[in-house]
Amino acid sequence: MKMDEIIMRILTKTNSYDDIVEFAQWLNADEKNREEFQKIESYWNANLKYDYPMTAENSFKKLQQKIAKLDMRNSRRKRMVVYSGVAASLLIILTLSFFMMIETTPRISQQYIYMTGNSISTFFMEDSTRIILNRNSKVSYTDDYGQKERRVRLIGEAYFDVKKNTVSPFIVDMDGTIVKVLGTKFTASNKEETGTIETVLLEGAIRFVSSEQSVLMKPNQKLLFNKNNRNLELTEIDSEQESAWKEGLFKYRSLPFERLMKKLEADYGVKIIINNKKLLNPELKFTGSFEQNIAFHNVLDVINRTIHIKWKEENGIYYIY
Repeated sequence: MKMDEIIMRILTKTNSYDDIVEFAQWLNADEKNREEFQKIESYWNANLKYDYPMTAENSFKKLQQKIAKLDMRNSRRKRMVVYSGVAASLLIILTLSFFMMIETTPRISQQYIYMTGNSISTFFMEDSTRIILNRNSKVSYTDDYGQKERRVRLIGEAYFDVKKNTVSPFIVDMDGTIVKVLGTKFTASNKEETGTIETVLLEGAIRFVSSEQSVLMKPNQKLLFNKNNRNLELTEIDSEQESAWKEGLFKYRSLPFERLMKKLEADYGVKIIINNKKLLNPELKFTGSFEQNIAFHNVLDVINRTIHIKWKEENGIYYIY
């Protein structure tokens, strides 16, 4: 019954951001779902109205009863706009490119969502701001963008090359915290699985704001914010190295071996156990780079060119010795 209620909220233009995401996933999961929604939407747009308040559940039941009695051919009218049609756009964009923009019509303003799968995608906002969206990430905004402010919501990781506008600040909303800029280059990451927010500043200046802190960042600084304990850490870093992912690269410079393995664990989703105490020496540091799309065992081969290591894989765990 949950999806029935989401459909009714979309048709009545009372849907939330999460409704849109869940609806898109349901719509693209099965051809039968798309056919069902097309039928429901056609009858809804045929001006089926009720003169008394109803819950979403009852409205949906009434609508299904009406559909069973009427003929589809006589009720098809204009459709609610979701890009170029809900079913068509989601089917094509999600299935073929793993990158989608959804436009729907809530009560106040239209909402747009960009999502990536296992690839990195680049798009431009109407003010020429460039956004590079990392894998498995999404950015959303409304058609209020550019009026008083340029606000986007981020889940995952993205690089922003913001077109300067002193009248309309650019704001990245990440679960109650924001990064506010006028025009600059930076990356931001809102990781739900770890409960952390990261921001790296490449050029210009940005301000990070939470309910407890307000921090003005300078180039080559990295801010790490823990959403659970609200702790904030600001460090000096190599911004080129930190933002190399947008070019499909992983770069490391003077990085201790143990930290390098922790980074690779997160990037590749693998478990690594170091059984050689010499490799845990913090003075043992590495510099290099490789493409992010190469297999993990090939990464170990690259590292092996710098220092001789042995490794084996058992049940998804990599043992290095």
